Amino acid sequence: MSQQTCSGLRGTIALPTRIPALAIYLFSMVFVLVGCSSDSETAMQSPNLSPSVRLTSGPVEGSLNDYRIRVEWAGNDPDGFV
Repeated sequence: MSQQTCSGLRGTIALPTRIPALAIYLFSMVFVLVGCSSDSETAMQSPNLSPSVRLTSGPVEGSLNDYRIRVEWAGNDPDGFV
């Protein structure tokens, strides 16, 4: 491991220029272990919910004019796909 020196008023201190690979490995393993939960409540899948759909464009209600309808919609399903 190469060393750098830092000189100050009190003397010279040797500083490492690289962080050891073991420290990086241990630090990353802490994050992996904290992120993995063995709690059975969080592991259970929630029941299927109905999607919500709303019309975002359409004819004006009560209009007597001829018109072409272009219906646009948006959907949201918190637990999957619409």
